[in-house]
Amino acid sequence: MQMPTWCGACDPDTRRFDLGDSERRCPHCHPYWAFGHSSIDPAKVPSTPPEQLQATRWLAYELIGVRALPAPELRRRLTPFFDAGWTPLDVVHALDFDPDGSRARATPAAGDTPELTKRTVLNLLASWCDEHAAPLPSLSQRAAERRRRLRERQLAARASLAEVASRRAHPDAALASGAREIARQAATRGKQIRLEGRHRESSHLLSTLAKQEAQEAKARQSLRALGKWRFGIVPAQGTKATSKPDSSAPRPHDEDRAAA
Repeated sequence: MQMPTWCGACDPDTRRFDLGDSERRCPHCHPYWAFGHSSIDPAKVPSTPPEQLQATRWLAYELIGVRALPAPELRRRLTPFFDAGWTPLDVVHALDFDPDGSRARATPAAGDTPELTKRTVLNLLASWCDEHAAPLPSLSQRAAERRRRLRERQLAARASLAEVASRRAHPDAALASGAREIARQAATRGKQIRLEGRHRESSHLLSTLAKQEAQEAKARQSLRALGKWRFGIVPAQGTKATSKPDSSAPRPHDEDRAAA
């Protein structure tokens, strides 16, 4: 796929205007269709050489860090990843994260020299390779593998449920398995437990009422003893009872008067 004709005002390689800390696509000759046109899908694996070339150009347009590598070398470096089933978005993820999911320890910076940026990009790509320099599974491939395993588990569970549902119900299955006897024993045990609970509750209530009646009887007895003491019927504690003189008993001076 050919590039549009250069307008002569922007950068001929990137087709962008350099605005210092940011860049702006040239509205005349920048192939913006490379980002939004249906001719390239960043989430699709570029399988043919033209598609891989267009994916490499898309990465060069969207990522400033990879522009330090010449286009032929960048394509040569990315071809093994594309052949392994990587998408352009997987390459973008690999330049930001390590395979364990953590943030990349070193990323290209705006002030880095082209040589330093090139080594950083190559190191980031190398971290996603095994000991044989083969690319590791990408983010999209891992997600697809998780979806495949989940689908397999769902199909296995569905098949198991369908197999159970297809079984014919045995008319005497409950009797043969002893389920009815177990249910009857469980019901009897439940009734027994409820009856024992009611008996325990009744015994507790009776003992509480007996304690209350004993306390009330003791209080009434104390009140009766207090009333008798107040009216002189019962001597107070610590005092001796005084007996009144008997009027019928003879006194000494009465005997002297009778002798005279």
